[in-house]
Amino acid sequence: HSFIDITKGPMARSNETKPLITFLVHTQFELKNEDVSKAADIYADLEKAGLHRTHQNAAGKKDTLPKGATMGMFTGYNPSDVCAFVRNSAMVVLAKHKVKTQLFVVAGEKCAWVSVNT
Repeated sequence: HSFIDITKGPMARSNETKPLITFLVHTQFELKNEDVSKAADIYADLEKAGLHRTHQNAAGKKDTLPKGATMGMFTGYNPSDVCAFVRNSAMVVLAKHKVKTQLFVVAGEKCAWVSVNT
């Protein structure tokens, strides 16, 4: 998947003295029973915003995140701005589909992840 550079968008602030950093961003939300039928459309719109449910791991295999979870790579100056950007992007998608839920967003630099099915 590609990186999304948040410094180019309308929320961007000039911060030219600081280096750009790429962050792995994880989002989590829960669909209520009445919203489960919207899941495919929600994930498709989140992908357009750079948040994907399926990722290629270090071994080259595809991992699918648990329901309600997405990840993406975003470039910015600090994790707070990146979290705010991704939160706002995800909120637009959830609002479009009239979904009420709690949204959790975390951004980290130099991150690793692992997936296992039990």
